[in-house]
Amino acid sequence: MVYEDAKVVERSDLIVVGAVKNGSMVIVPHSHENEGRSWETHAILLVHDVLKGQCHERELPIVMSYGLDVVVDGRWGIGGDQEKPPSLPATRASLPLADTGGHTGGPRLLVEDIGRDTLWFLRRDGSVRGGDALGITDPEDVQPLRLKNYFECYLSADPEAGVRAALQRQPEIAARAVRYLQHRQIGRILREKSPAVRVERLLPYWRAGSTWGVDSEARDGIIAAGAIAGPYLTALYDQSWNGKREGVIQMWGAIRYKECVPKLIEVLQQQDRFWAVQKSRPGGRTRRWTRARRSCAAMIMAWSIPRCVRWGRSPIPAPAR
Repeated sequence: MVYEDAKVVERSDLIVVGAVKNGSMVIVPHSHENEGRSWETHAILLVHDVLKGQCHERELPIVMSYGLDVVVDGRWGIGGDQEKPPSLPATRASLPLADTGGHTGGPRLLVEDIGRDTLWFLRRDGSVRGGDALGITDPEDVQPLRLKNYFECYLSADPEAGVRAALQRQPEIAARAVRYLQHRQIGRILREKSPAVRVERLLPYWRAGSTWGVDSEARDGIIAAGAIAGPYLTALYDQSWNGKREGVIQMWGAIRYKECVPKLIEVLQQQDRFWAVQKSRPGGRTRRWTRARRSCAAMIMAWSIPRCVRWGRSPIPAPAR
């Protein structure tokens, strides 16, 4: 799951600038029966500034959930004993915080040194251990201090204008800022009363791969327009290569656009003619060809044949032998 910056700010109970107190970290294992090991890190956060919420403490206990681990003197702060949770030693080196939550390619560095001032997006949402304790759960809940002015935009009266201005000052936020600005534009498009106009304005965003979190708001909006979107998708299908064509086929299926059926039948018949003349040899590309052929056919059949049957149309005819 990916959480966008605006959502991280909105859901946080307390946003502070602070540094983890050196020598305050304790690894607390979780009690599991017949499950794998897991743990959390307890620490004292030295609070130097409050951006959202109220905090009268200058030394604030926090919890860093499982999957967010600290490196102390080159060693991971992990594991520990349930009865005697180990304290991590004080260090003169930096305290890198990494996302160890199962990413391919190994741990991903989040902040180079949480022993120095860092942005903390703390929550009491029950997702952290320790009941009512404030803590961080997701990689997005901790950010480098250099992004402070950018995140303050989301706390302003006009976040969109603030993010647009910050984008000009900090090119490093380009991807995340543009996603937010496109999200706001798409929101306005979705309020348009005419379904056809909505589709016309959403298509460029979908074609560009615009997403908000893990969702494609443009795709959802196009599908919500229903069969009106069908001809627009046909035009896009004719203009696109295979990557986007798969997405068009899926949207056709979602809106049950029966006018696309002849085009899909033609695609399958073209595929049959192509594969009928392919020659293979022992040790050659037979297996890879077979996978490609099955993938293409399965994609089209999964989205078209069941709907053809429901619409009372004949299923795709068997290929000629």
